[in-house]
Amino acid sequence: MGWLENYPREYYSKYDHVEVKNSRGWFEVYRLPGDVYAIAEPQQFQEVNFFLIIGDGRAMLLDTGMGIEPIEPLIHELLEMRGIDTTRENLTVINCHCHFDHTGNNYVFQPVHVYDDPLALRIAEHGLTKEEVGGEMEDYMFQFGYPEGFDPDDYHVEPYQVIPVTDGQVFDLGNRTIRVIHTPGHCPDHLCLYDETHHILFTGDLLYLGALYTHFDNPIYGTGNIYDYRDSLNRVRDELPEDVKLYCSHNDLVTDYAKLCEVADAMQQVIDTEEGKETGLTAQGAAPGHDYGEAENQPHVYQFGAFSIYCRPGLVTKT
Repeated sequence: MGWLENYPREYYSKYDHVEVKNSRGWFEVYRLPGDVYAIAEPQQFQEVNFFLIIGDGRAMLLDTGMGIEPIEPLIHELLEMRGIDTTRENLTVINCHCHFDHTGNNYVFQPVHVYDDPLALRIAEHGLTKEEVGGEMEDYMFQFGYPEGFDPDDYHVEPYQVIPVTDGQVFDLGNRTIRVIHTPGHCPDHLCLYDETHHILFTGDLLYLGALYTHFDNPIYGTGNIYDYRDSLNRVRDELPEDVKLYCSHNDLVTDYAKLCEVADAMQQVIDTEEGKETGLTAQGAAPGHDYGEAENQPHVYQFGAFSIYCRPGLVTKT
């Protein structure tokens, strides 16, 4: 698979790498502007990032990673480095959405804040099995094979307790406020977090430099909607200042407002193309072997340089 090439990614060299004792040879930690730690899992296909946002004597953890390796010792190490007591009341944990690569260690930190949506609540109640996450635990999804002591046949996401959150809800970390923005489209429960103090948007899977998925339609990943996705992109583009920095949950850690505008415009182009308008775009087929439960309904793929957009073929019902 092409993703196995060019490792480690060149873009990591732009960021301030943090040496930690509890990386387990799996996690990479980077300190970002605005007093944020990005924790990356670059050795698995998802290349997921999650974020520890430092406040005044407290912190917020956005997502808990894949659950391939335990993260609690690492989070405690980072909190202790910043003089924050590791008792549970000093750490607020929230998910950008309920997909497995963002919730794997939720059970360690429960209750976890999630968007108040039936899909998120159902996944939390039942967890996920290895079979339900598809081919994600196959050996070709790992840069260097399986980590020592990891048995892919035992992989699953434990059920976890939740606290529902709503659009516009604000979390006060003492010296910064974090606002929930409901951004459906990738899946119905998706949210972004906006740091109103430092002008940082934590994008989750709304936007990153890679494959953007609008096409899901199954009980595990939920139902995507490209019109909702477009509207969510336009909402954050309209609401946020142009100096906003976007901290992304996959691949390169940071992008900017110009890229947000580019992705929003591209999403509209894809919609126009699928509705039969002349745009000059040409759809491609999805690469084989990684279908997220959509093997019988392969999406159209549109390439836009640093990112691509996956959508269901033809007209998509607007909500």
